[in-house]
Amino acid sequence: LVGLLARQDVLQRYRRAIIGQFWITISMAITVLCLGFLFGTIFKVPYRDFLPFLAVGLILWGLISNTITEAVAAFTDANNIIRQIKLSGMVFVGRVVWRNLIVFAHNVFILPILFVITDFSVGPELLLAVPGLFLVSANLLWMSYVLGVFCTRFRDIAQMVQSQPIMVFMKGTKLMPQCGFSNNVVQILNVLGVPFETFDVLSYPDIR
Repeated sequence: LVGLLARQDVLQRYRRAIIGQFWITISMAITVLCLGFLFGTIFKVPYRDFLPFLAVGLILWGLISNTITEAVAAFTDANNIIRQIKLSGMVFVGRVVWRNLIVFAHNVFILPILFVITDFSVGPELLLAVPGLFLVSANLLWMSYVLGVFCTRFRDIAQMVQSQPIMVFMKGTKLMPQCGFSNNVVQILNVLGVPFETFDVLSYPDIR
C-alpha cells in the first residue's frame, strides 16, 4: 500500500511532463553540471576532482531535505483517506519517505555516467552505501512521523519548516538563548556562518 501510494504521487507530480519521471533525472543532472561549472570556475579546481562528490552530496541532501519538508504535511494532505479508512499513521509517513526514495533512485542513475566521464575510481567501500542508505531511511521515517504529528497539531510549524532551510527550536532566541544547550547550538551555527532562524518554545507552553 505504501509503495502504491508513493508511486501514484510521483506519477501525478509529473503527469503533464512529456518525458514524465525522467525529468527528475534531467533536472538534477543540469543542476550538478551548472554548479560544477560555477564552482570549478570560481575556485579554479579541475571538474573531475570534485564533480562526483558534488553530485553525491546534492542527491543525498535532496533526499533528506525533501523528505523533511514534505513530512510536515504527511497527515494533513491525506486527511480524506484518514477520515474514510482506518490505517496506521506509519502508512502515510512511509508514503512520504518511499516517494522521495523513488526520486532518489531516479537521480542515482546520474552517478555511474558521471563516474565514467570523470574517470572516478570506485572501490569495494561503495558497498557501504547500502547500509548507509538504510540508516538514513530509517531515521527519516521516525523523524517524519514525529514532525508530521507535531505539524498536524501546530499548523504554523509547517510553514516555518518549509520556509527556512534551518529552523532551531530552542529556549529563547538566537540573540538571547535561555539555556546552555541552546547557546551552544547558536554559537556553532554562528561560527559556521550558516543562516538560520529560531523558535522560542518557552513562548508556547503546549509545544514546550
